[in-house]
Amino acid sequence: MAHSAASETSTIFNVPHPRNPNFTGRDRLLEALHQSLKSSNPANRFQAIYGMGGVGKTHLAVEYAHRHREDYGVVWWIQADDAATATLQLARLAERLGLRKPGQGTPEAACEAVLAELGRRDDWLLVFDNPPGPEEVAGLLPERTGSIIITSRNPNWGNVARSFCLRVMERSDAITFLMKRTGLGNADGSAGRLAQALGDLPLALEQAAATIEQTRITFADYLARYEGHWAELLQSGRTQGEEYPDTVAMTWELAFREISNETPVASAVLNLCAFLAPVEIPRVFLRKAAPSLPRPLSTAAADPMGLDKIVARLHRYSLIEATDKTISLHRLVAALVRDRLPEPQQKNWCDVALRMIEGTFEFDAENVHSWGDCAAALPHALAVSRHAEGMGVSPEVVARLLNQVGMYLHQIGRYREARVVLERALALHERAFGQDNPRRSAIINNLGRVLRRLGHLDDARAHYEAALAVDQKAYGDNHAHVAEIVNNYGTTLHIAGEIERARDQFEWALAVCEMHYGAEHPKVAKVINNLGYAHAGLGDVAAAAEHFTRALAIAEATSGPNHPNVASIRTNLGIAMRLMGREIEARTHFTRSVQIAEAALGPNHPEVARGLTYLGLLLQDQGEMSEARRLLERALEIDEKALGPNHVSLITRLNYLGRCRKKMGDVDGSADCYQRAATIMRQLRDGTHDNTVSPSDSQLFVSPAV
Repeated sequence: MAHSAASETSTIFNVPHPRNPNFTGRDRLLEALHQSLKSSNPANRFQAIYGMGGVGKTHLAVEYAHRHREDYGVVWWIQADDAATATLQLARLAERLGLRKPGQGTPEAACEAVLAELGRRDDWLLVFDNPPGPEEVAGLLPERTGSIIITSRNPNWGNVARSFCLRVMERSDAITFLMKRTGLGNADGSAGRLAQALGDLPLALEQAAATIEQTRITFADYLARYEGHWAELLQSGRTQGEEYPDTVAMTWELAFREISNETPVASAVLNLCAFLAPVEIPRVFLRKAAPSLPRPLSTAAADPMGLDKIVARLHRYSLIEATDKTISLHRLVAALVRDRLPEPQQKNWCDVALRMIEGTFEFDAENVHSWGDCAAALPHALAVSRHAEGMGVSPEVVARLLNQVGMYLHQIGRYREARVVLERALALHERAFGQDNPRRSAIINNLGRVLRRLGHLDDARAHYEAALAVDQKAYGDNHAHVAEIVNNYGTTLHIAGEIERARDQFEWALAVCEMHYGAEHPKVAKVINNLGYAHAGLGDVAAAAEHFTRALAIAEATSGPNHPNVASIRTNLGIAMRLMGREIEARTHFTRSVQIAEAALGPNHPEVARGLTYLGLLLQDQGEMSEARRLLERALEIDEKALGPNHVSLITRLNYLGRCRKKMGDVDGSADCYQRAATIMRQLRDGTHDNTVSPSDSQLFVSPAV
């Protein structure tokens, strides 16, 4: 049942910007926006405010959210400069709604829970601030039961939202704002002349007013400085930037000069942060990296009170926004800070930011709790790597960072993004070190794992073979790195139907891993699990069950009972139990696998789909047809979303669902499933499909790679 806004006051309010006491004008726009957002027509309740940078889109949304907060049960702000940031910020709503505990599961899992909850109520307002386009919020929009405001420079929102253009302020409103913001009078008419010079652009007006207030000068004084520096700015070549108007550049330039004269180290903070994602830069990043930062920034960052003073100073000049834990820059401020630096300083500060984030982004596949730290650092890792790659800064460091990012994205099921990131990492590493550097093999191996998940088995196999060639040359045949790649190579052989060869690879890898890691290690558990499914593929289900049981015991003891690897092994053990006729045990393993995977990876991860599929098949065997169909349909939907609508694994999913629907008498639905599976198979045969292997029963026992 939907919640009614009239029945409860706002209890969840998250707008990171305080209400501006000097907000001026826009009343007619705010009323029109309110009428649309509260309309009985769902199509009107998603509104996009677009316009040039600095025109006041964000401030209009902030004012609306504060003015109408009591109309909603949930008001939640999402900074959406990129998809990673938007996902992270929407995920935090799960905690406030009581759907997830802090740090539990992945941001993607939390987002799915939030979207499901919002779809059941109508008392919410979400604000997506500054997404470049629809793709940044794709998958993050709830059903149209509540209201959404989008602020963007992009006017093209198609079917996502109704759009309207925001213009600059009326001159009279601009003058009124300057007087309210500074407390100064306008007897000489200088406020009007300044507003005219600034083009009535709200962001330029705010920045000018902040500088006037802090420096205690008049409108006329500021206008004289502005006009005096205008020719200098033109000569510098830093005008007419693609991202910001000249008026904004000039007002910020004056603010930068003031802050640099008063507190030089504050400029260093801006220079560093400008190469990160502009939103929610954790202060702890600066404190942890303090020893490696250049002086005097290192001294200031190491002292929490000293850093607080710098942040406060920057905030008073309206150069940043801040909370007790984070720093945020306006996107245009960050762009201007970068542009005003000479090229050698750009590269230097980019390198400092890059190394700071590399030291922060530490993905550990065995430690689920560390994934939350990776999620928080992901937007900054992606941003700084883009800047560094574009300027040719420290390609070896960028490659290491992107490899970590790719491993994290692979773990949480974002395979297509992981592939792009790892391909970039590999190209950078090869450019920096050549083809024979042994560290190259780790990236190739990780890329092979992603390609296997995406169904590109020939490509995955080629990557594993290339990684093996590098490692065997560097370390010899019996090194742990070689064994890990051999294990992964074996999984690809198995899926391709070369099961005996796969078994041989697993047996060799197990011996080497046990020699290096001991018998009770998470990596050993993975290889034992893989060896178990090779036995199953060869028809020895009893031996498979023994291996799965041993792997499960090791994984639970070393990684904990709620680790995703445990979920994968439980699914495999459940399949073996089902094949042995032990249906009660199989059902227990399948059910527990789904619970673990959903909690750790989210409800739309392919690992969840595996568990759901085999639980659905078991329920079908037991005559629970309606529930079996529901689970099989959900598994298919998950894989379609994660892997694409024509992925090779969907053939098996479609055939299972088609069989279930046929048994239920749904002949047309069954035929649709079989027809779609046949289409994908035909593409494989004709070579028009980008996957290179047809599915087989070997895919029943897909295992985690090392």
